[in-house]
Amino acid sequence: MRYVGRWAVVLWLLWFGWVVAEPLSLLADRLHVQVQATDAPVHVQTHFGTITGEVPRVDQVQRFTSLLSDEFGLYPASLLQASHLQGIVLCHHLAFAGQTRQAVPDFQHHVLYLEADPGDRLSYYQRLTIHHEFFHVVDNEQDTLYRDEAWMKLNPPGFEYGLGGKSFRDGEAGDFHPFGFISTYAQSAPEEDKAETFAYLMVRYGTIMRRAVRDPVLAAKVAAMKSRLQQLAPQMDDSYWYRLARTPVVITQGSRRWP
Repeated sequence: MRYVGRWAVVLWLLWFGWVVAEPLSLLADRLHVQVQATDAPVHVQTHFGTITGEVPRVDQVQRFTSLLSDEFGLYPASLLQASHLQGIVLCHHLAFAGQTRQAVPDFQHHVLYLEADPGDRLSYYQRLTIHHEFFHVVDNEQDTLYRDEAWMKLNPPGFEYGLGGKSFRDGEAGDFHPFGFISTYAQSAPEEDKAETFAYLMVRYGTIMRRAVRDPVLAAKVAAMKSRLQQLAPQMDDSYWYRLARTPVVITQGSRRWP
C-alpha cells in the first residue's frame, strides 16, 4: 500500500504538470516573464502593505491561464520590457492589507499578483482588471504613477481627484461615466484615471472612442495615452489600434486573437 500511495503522488504530480505547469511555462517562455500558480499560501510584505493569497484550484488556473494568454498576447515585447515586470503569480482569495483584490501589483519586487477565481464577474471585467493593473506597473516604472502634472492638466478646470482607488468599492468602475473620464473609478486618483483609460483602450476600444467623440477632455486623454504608449512601444501606432479595434471579444467566455 505504501508503494501505491507513492505512485499516486507521482501520477498526480505528472498530471498537475501537464494540465497546469506546462501551459504556464509556455506562456512564460512567450512573454519572457515568469508565470506561475502559487503552490503555497502567499504572504508578501511590501513597503505599502501585505499581499496575501491562497493556492488556487486547478480548474481556476486553467481558465485564467487562457484569459491571461489572450490579454498579455496583445502587448508588444517592447511594452513588456518597459514595464520591467519579472513575474506573474496566480492565487485564490487575493488580498492587499486585508482588502479583497482582483489584482495587486508589487512594485518593490516587480511582480503582478492576480486572482484566479473571478467569481460571477463577466469576462470583460477580468480583462479590464488585467490591463488596468499592468498599466500601474508601466506607470510606476516611468516614475509618473502618482505625480503626473501633464496628465492632471488635461482635466476640466477646478477638478480634484478623490482619495484613491482603495476608497472605492469593487464594481464601481463602470457604473457611471462622468464627463472627462471613462468611469467613476477613474475619478478616484490620477493613477486610476490613467489605468482605466489604458484598460478601456485594450478591452473596450469602440466604447472609449465613441465617448471621446463627444467628450473633448476624454479625447485628449486618449490621445495622450496613445502617444505615451507609442514612445515606449513604437509598434503601438495607428495600425496597432486599427487591428485591436477589429479583434473580437467574447464577453462571457472564449478568447480573442489578432485578425
